Amino acid sequence: MPALTSAQLAERLQSEGVKTVEFFQTLSPDQWHAQIYTDGEHWTIHQILTHLTQAEDSVSRLVANVVGGGGGSPEGFDLDAYNHKKVKELEAQSPDALIAEFESRRTRTVSFVGKLKEEDLQKVGRHAFLGVTTVEEMLKTMHLHTQLHRRDIRKLLNK
Repeated sequence: MPALTSAQLAERLQSEGVKTVEFFQTLSPDQWHAQIYTDGEHWTIHQILTHLTQAEDSVSRLVANVVGGGGGSPEGFDLDAYNHKKVKELEAQSPDALIAEFESRRTRTVSFVGKLKEEDLQKVGRHAFLGVTTVEEMLKTMHLHTQLHRRDIRKLLNK
């Protein structure tokens, strides 16, 4: 697949962010408590949105680190423990507050990504899930991340 520009990546993240907000806005109050995953964290829909909201800042910080010459995530980074801790930080927020926070963070992410230079996208660092990869791949994965979680929720809710 040919390399994407920062403008293309920003547009994908923008579009995906809108779809994510619209999707979560359609859920009924009862659906927020539905457990989606039965392994690992046993996350509910509410916890998945919390995770997605936290990931916005985490991945943006990771990308900024790599673009600035850093190595990215440390080797041996425990992603599961990190996600558990981060979900707990925002878990008490209401669904409406989380949707607004996700939207705000995604707007910042899109702005940040849109300002990246094309050479920044080819810089390499460690991503906690992907391993050593380019900034472009990190951002493509960020785009897919919300899609995958929404797909899992849809499958359970038959939406």
